[in-house]
Amino acid sequence: MASQADEVFVHPAGALSISGLGGYRDYTRDLTDKLRITVHNYSQGDYKSATEGLTRRDMSDADREQRMELLQPIWQTMKTRMAAARDVDPAVIQSMADDFSVPLLGEAGYHNLAQAEAMGLIDGTMNFPEYREFMMERFGRVTKDGRDTYPHISMDEYASLTKTTPEQHENAVAVVFVQGGIQEGPQGPGVAGADDIANLLRTAYSKDSTKAIVLRVNSPGGSIIASEMIRDEVSAAQRKGIPVVVSMGDVAASGGVWVSMSADKIYAEPTTISGSIGVAVAFPTFERVMDWAGINFDGVTTAENTGWSPVLPMSDKLDALFARWASTAYDRFVNLVAEGRNKEPDYIRSIAGGRVWIGSKAQELGLVDAMGDLDAAIASAAELAQLQDHSVDYVTKKPSKFMMILQELQGDIGVRVSGELISFSDYMSRIFGVFEDVSEPRATVLCTECMVEL
Repeated sequence: MASQADEVFVHPAGALSISGLGGYRDYTRDLTDKLRITVHNYSQGDYKSATEGLTRRDMSDADREQRMELLQPIWQTMKTRMAAARDVDPAVIQSMADDFSVPLLGEAGYHNLAQAEAMGLIDGTMNFPEYREFMMERFGRVTKDGRDTYPHISMDEYASLTKTTPEQHENAVAVVFVQGGIQEGPQGPGVAGADDIANLLRTAYSKDSTKAIVLRVNSPGGSIIASEMIRDEVSAAQRKGIPVVVSMGDVAASGGVWVSMSADKIYAEPTTISGSIGVAVAFPTFERVMDWAGINFDGVTTAENTGWSPVLPMSDKLDALFARWASTAYDRFVNLVAEGRNKEPDYIRSIAGGRVWIGSKAQELGLVDAMGDLDAAIASAAELAQLQDHSVDYVTKKPSKFMMILQELQGDIGVRVSGELISFSDYMSRIFGVFEDVSEPRATVLCTECMVEL
């Protein structure tokens, strides 16, 4: 983001980091073996690597292949854009990342900053008093809160000047956001709560003014039933004759694909992470731990699997039930995509397997229709609804200050909404977080390959 500015300055005691993409994940198979924990894996798809951390000691060849094919084009695009903005060769960006960026270095990068300036990546260094004087000389001097400063406005001040009363829309294209991991129930910011999104979609298609809907999807997926709930409301809108266009953001994979496939048209961007059509199911059982600890279980039941929990051994019949459960969920996923994309299930299965694809490749494969941002999706929705004139109705629970600014700017400069980058969880919390829910194994459509670290 900083590279796109006309000039870039850094505090002399700061640092510049261009760290590239990717990283490392933990593989806990040796740990679970030592702890006598049995991990049962029913995941569907050779590339569906969400559970590899529990089942393997290292990265599979399939996961390594897809991650490289995913990260390399995104990194090349980033380098090209940064280099063009700073008028340097992309090799300069790579050199900075390889030779002069120190992981975790957040300050005191004196040598680092000298190299960055010499390479043309920044225009110089200034402390804050120097920067204020620089800005006042450049843009003028005003008095604010009893202090001399340069003309500026904070985000809070700007938000207070924006309109807070919802406009009345006629012939509107409604925009609904699916932002974050998809979970059941109402959720807070950063999580796509199915109840919330379903309500927003119902609100949108219930309005007489709504003539088309754009679903902005920026999600690595999550719960299957939550994804189904959102998809059901998309279908309900279409049954009312309202066209639905999907706009894929940074990430629209796995469950993000599940909620998108029944749309009338799907837009993505060249570096959108999509695909990951597969099912992740893996959970540990602790019967060997109980045996080692000398804990025995006994009781009476009226059905074969009554009272079973992961502290008990798993029977062959129960093992087969779990396997069939995951396989059926995968078949359902493949068939939904095939139906939505008007393709044969065998073809979708050939490009599925949990594999992730970059947006441009997803278009080649027929998973998306066209390249374009949110503006392009809105324009397409209006065209499908045969609207000569239209307004944009952002259907949200309660606009945040950030969303209010986006709404204000949308008509002027076509700001497109870009999603948050999601980091991998802390090492031990991830391990024990998996164990925490073992009493209720779940099949999920989640894409951990999509959690790109910067």
